[in-house]
Amino acid sequence: MKLKNIIIILSVLIVEFILWPDLKLTQAQTAIVIDHNSVNQFNQIPDRYVLLASRLKSLFIHASIGGQIHYALRCLGGDLPSNPFCQPRSNPKYNYNQWIFISHNNGGCLGKLSDLVAAVQANPNYDVYHQKYCYFEGLDTLNSNCCGSPYNQAITESRFQTFIQTMNELEQRYPDKRFIWWTIPYARNRYDVCANRFNSLLRDYAKSHGKLLFDIADIETYRPDGIRYTYQGYESAYPPYCLEQKTNPNGYSCHPGFAELPEAGPDGGSIRIAKAWWVMMAKIAGWGSGVIPTNPPAATATTFPTATRTPTPSITRTPTPSRTPTPTLSSQITPGNPTATGHPCTLKTQGDANCDGVINSQDYAIFRCEYLNKGQCSSLPSAMTADFNQDGKIDLVDFEAWRKSLG
Repeated sequence: MKLKNIIIILSVLIVEFILWPDLKLTQAQTAIVIDHNSVNQFNQIPDRYVLLASRLKSLFIHASIGGQIHYALRCLGGDLPSNPFCQPRSNPKYNYNQWIFISHNNGGCLGKLSDLVAAVQANPNYDVYHQKYCYFEGLDTLNSNCCGSPYNQAITESRFQTFIQTMNELEQRYPDKRFIWWTIPYARNRYDVCANRFNSLLRDYAKSHGKLLFDIADIETYRPDGIRYTYQGYESAYPPYCLEQKTNPNGYSCHPGFAELPEAGPDGGSIRIAKAWWVMMAKIAGWGSGVIPTNPPAATATTFPTATRTPTPSITRTPTPSRTPTPTLSSQITPGNPTATGHPCTLKTQGDANCDGVINSQDYAIFRCEYLNKGQCSSLPSAMTADFNQDGKIDLVDFEAWRKSLG
């Protein structure tokens, strides 16, 4: 093999490593469920998807349990070097600096939902948005929960409809963002019909409507040996996962911690959730989808936003259960069509595969897919758009034209 060809192939591999962590997000059309089975997938995430995931800009609105999750992400990322529990688990490649955690301003089922709406409107430059309820929103004994007190089926259905209606409208309004749907975490040493019913409704809806569901309730329910823990027949947090279990074994509050008790297994409660979080972000970045990512998010310093206080969600509330239509997904523009982008394709021979007037990593992604699939890329889709020298084939000569123009 000629030295020049070897250099070109090595250039392809180097560009693959540097520029492949680029992606454009769209709403999923098939459900992605992150649950206790996802925890064991953490060590299987390829390094390229760890890097992709770390470059996503995520805004997460939370309360105290979210603080424990953030602490666990710091543990995995190497930010707690003096903590003996974290030392064998830390790796700086798990960089979470683009994932911003902010606190809820409002409480209750509808109040926390309003925080998400306000935060998205005030901070539009993130890739991923999500908010998490606390176990308080699932307690049967609080009137501000998602079900009324005592538990009321009609109130549960109404507030669940408000929840999915709000989430669907956000997805429709921001089709290039990803919204994560979270189940309600459980308390311990008790059962709550509210949390169990809300989570059951949410799981069914997410799976049948192609949502991205982070099932924290499921993760906290399954013991390290894979057996589902229940309390009087209902799902409940496995007590050893909770920080409070060691000092107050009869209480009901549950904030996931490290392995405070041997029954919690090697990771305890919070590391399990943090590992599942990484799997979630890797899947958003494309792990397992077979789709080549395009359009890089800028890896810039991120300021800490605040959620604007809003008394209720700005989306119309449905008083009674009703059928919510599936959100309309944004249409996909076929790369290489000059009329779709509004730019004449004057740079085509220089490597502008999608004819947007800019030569960048998006064009490389098109070249790569067509090069590996004999000119036909079904995942984007495109066909022969990376034939920059117009010789009827996609080869390394076309790559060289793109590389030289990239500078």
